[in-house]
Amino acid sequence: MIKQYSPLVTPLSALIILTMGSALLTTFLSLKLESIGVSNIWIGGMTTAYYAGIVLGAFKLEKLILRVGHIRSYSAFASMLAVISILHGFYIDVYFWLILRFLGGIVTAGLYVVIESWILGNTTNNNRGKFLALYMIALYVAQALGQALLNISLSNIVLMYCISGILASISVIPLTLTKISAPTISEPETLGIKKIFSLSPSGVMTCFVSGMVLGGIYGLYPVYIKHIGYSTADISLIMGVTILGGMLFQFPLGKLSDIISRRLLIGLLSLCSVLVSIFIIMFGGYNIVILLLLSLIFGGATFCLYPIGISHACDRIVGNQIVSATQTLLLSYGIGAMLGPLIASIMSLFFKGYGLLVFIITVCLPLSIFVFIRKHIVPPVAYEDKLDFIAVTELTPVTNEMDPRNE
Repeated sequence: MIKQYSPLVTPLSALIILTMGSALLTTFLSLKLESIGVSNIWIGGMTTAYYAGIVLGAFKLEKLILRVGHIRSYSAFASMLAVISILHGFYIDVYFWLILRFLGGIVTAGLYVVIESWILGNTTNNNRGKFLALYMIALYVAQALGQALLNISLSNIVLMYCISGILASISVIPLTLTKISAPTISEPETLGIKKIFSLSPSGVMTCFVSGMVLGGIYGLYPVYIKHIGYSTADISLIMGVTILGGMLFQFPLGKLSDIISRRLLIGLLSLCSVLVSIFIIMFGGYNIVILLLLSLIFGGATFCLYPIGISHACDRIVGNQIVSATQTLLLSYGIGAMLGPLIASIMSLFFKGYGLLVFIITVCLPLSIFVFIRKHIVPPVAYEDKLDFIAVTELTPVTNEMDPRNE
């Protein structure tokens, strides 16, 4: 039972170490900018620059990873991220930091493409949901541990940058010393966004909407909570419970997605996100216990969309398309994460503090309708149609045309 998860040990170990450092740096930079009187617009601009870098990196780094391999490309990206992290301490300037955050986003995209494609390269249709659920759990745990590192010494500014750089550097160790071979991609095939969208429209749309929703939640949900009258301590608790919901629901829903149609599950989660958003608008201001319960479900529904979307998309591809597909799906998520907070902020001008939740309703309801229509109207892919792009590889077996997840 435990042996089936052994391929995850190496990439998840690297992920946890890497994310601890990047989460620490992200939060510390925001606190540092606020302490020197920089406006929230510039602080938000740091996030935009970071995601812009992720979008560019997800768009451009596939060929490098395929040419030099997973381990060497990860080592190069991690080394660059370590240098970029430490450079923040050399010169404190908003414009300089915007450039560094943009560059950091580019190499971070490469790191996540390597990790996600490594994991996906060791999955099948029967365990992909569980594997990606564990990936997301590790990601959230590492983010929480990164916040805890802030307690080491906020007064020693240089130390924070050094810790982030050190963690980026040592995240290479699990990959370089592992006995498990990195995925071998024979005759890699490039999948543009048009090609992967034709293979899995639901998967691409889910990743895009997930980016929009999560970008909005991280940036604007605390603002909504404050708007309805809760204290700073309450905001911290409610946000923590929201992320906890995302963690707790990952594995059960990931396992469920390996059993039932992933497209059906995406539709149900999208619809659940809509309903919970409505309930939060209606009842969230009455009592913190009610809001905590709703936020737990809210996090579970919204945070699970991305891994299930990836799983659904990868059900339609084969091993030599894994890296390219991972890059394209991350690109879709990154574009959504860039646009989400911006659009939700604009909607807040018309709906006051409720703009985020109205925005989530606006994007999740069409997604649920879209996937439900495709499930009931679009037939499963015929075997003859698959022959155009399916080939037997060492990584992923041919998708079973009768697999219920392809319905």
